[in-house]
Amino acid sequence: MDGFIATAAAAIAEKFVPDCRALSSVIVLRRVPRASARAFKVRPILDLDLRLGEGTGAALAMNLIESALDLFEYGDLASAGVTGKVR
Repeated sequence: MDGFIATAAAAIAEKFVPDCRALSSVIVLRRVPRASARAFKVRPILDLDLRLGEGTGAALAMNLIESALDLFEYGDLASAGVTGKVR
């Protein structure tokens, strides 16, 4: 949820699919996104205090999510073939 329109869409989606979960990318200063994040019981990925347009925070958060997924694919050090002590 990143702004008023996305927050409204998430609320409507939850009415049709009650077990869906909203992903809150940015909490802005406006009351609606903050209150909706609490209502959906989600924590923001980023809290940048932005006052930009719809989707700005989501675009920034996607890079962070994609990077985290890339790191997740590497697994742990043993599966990456790293063995022995680090000097």
